[in-house]
Amino acid sequence: MQLRPRQIPTIGFLGSSMVAEQPWQAGLIDASNASRVNLIIFAGASFESPHGFDAQRNKIFELAGPKSLDGLIINTDFLGHFVGIHKIKAFCERYKPLPIVKNEPLIEGYPTLLFDFYKGMYELVTHLVDVHHYTKIGYITGPDTSCSIRDRFQAYQDVLREHAIPYDENLVITGKIDSPSGNEAVHIFLDERQLQPGKDLQAIVAFYDLIAVDVLTALQMRGIQVPNQVAVVGFDDEEASFAVNPRLTTVRLPLYEIGRWG
Repeated sequence: MQLRPRQIPTIGFLGSSMVAEQPWQAGLIDASNASRVNLIIFAGASFESPHGFDAQRNKIFELAGPKSLDGLIINTDFLGHFVGIHKIKAFCERYKPLPIVKNEPLIEGYPTLLFDFYKGMYELVTHLVDVHHYTKIGYITGPDTSCSIRDRFQAYQDVLREHAIPYDENLVITGKIDSPSGNEAVHIFLDERQLQPGKDLQAIVAFYDLIAVDVLTALQMRGIQVPNQVAVVGFDDEEASFAVNPRLTTVRLPLYEIGRWG
């Protein structure tokens, strides 16, 4: 029996379950409505994630394929945080011959949306140094298998070097891709490494807003004033950054536009 040809094209989006909480989804839906195509969102987790049952959620991606879809948009930046570029490419090749659009990292043969994460973090850290004159800036990074996370961390290091500020390993922590690592980072900075707020630690930069929000909350629970004693900044301009007091300083990513462009 032959399948009945689809009259309206159907596009699939493979990404994180967090997409439902971001402007990504609104951009995807608005663009699909404007283009008169169906949209199916497959919400999984990062490949080979070490956290809980995240990896098992990716079974949902097995439902995507040429029999049900006419094209794919893949959020390879988030999905590929814990794996290298070769595994990301292998994942994309599973869906041939479907046309595919993806975001970071750049892989030959696949149209890719690229964003200057380096520039955004460079300008953010430069602001802390030039405007606020901070020299003791903590940084929470993530898995170095992610190109976008590596770019942000490199920007932090470059700003320090260009301003003759010594790189201090005590001010750097590798976090996770979820908010609890912000609370853990505060514990490491203040309890394990015995850094004094305002003296040894003037600001904390998180590579991701949800981690920054968790840092801010953890500091306030200790009675530490933000930003008077320790400034906290993030990246991505997540909606969560609007829900804290004081409002989080962050770098805006055009998340709604990313959804539409895909």
